[in-house]
Amino acid sequence: MGSERNVFVASALIDMYSKGGDIDEARCVLDQTSRKNNVLWTSMIMGYAQCGRGFLDKGVEYFNKMRTSYGLSPDIDQYACLIDLYARNGNLRKARDLMEEMPYDPNYVIWSSFLSSCKIYGDIELGREAADQLIKMEPCNAAPYLTLAHIYARKGLWNEVAEVRRLMQQRRIRKFVGWSWG
Repeated sequence: MGSERNVFVASALIDMYSKGGDIDEARCVLDQTSRKNNVLWTSMIMGYAQCGRGFLDKGVEYFNKMRTSYGLSPDIDQYACLIDLYARNGNLRKARDLMEEMPYDPNYVIWSSFLSSCKIYGDIELGREAADQLIKMEPCNAAPYLTLAHIYARKGLWNEVAEVRRLMQQRRIRKFVGWSWG
């Protein structure tokens, strides 16, 4: 293939095929690349995460293979991808456990992704934890407040929704109205 000398090309191909929905072709690129490194593994794990066809097992397999077969240490982006895979598939507790186990502190992106999955699956306890972490990181950002209020509203917890709104008013947190050029 010739791309084994150019990780950038192989990574771009994996990304291209993944975004195009052809995860099998992305896998072929990875398999044909003789010198696999963190960049390629990240691209492949992200490809499974982006594909949206439920590749949890394959994502976990690649994450573990990268560590065991190739002796590479996962970076925070690879952990973020795996956490996202677990969370999108409804394995919120496993995602949260991985956040605890990883050698990095979860960043804003990880917590945001996790909170979004808590919203999708209606997990109040983990959603509250994620929102609290995000509010600590960026106290003036309205998004975690609103997402938490949405989780409460879907469960009919109107007192909690009102409390989140009161907290936003006290802290003068405002949701900015979106607009587009279209």
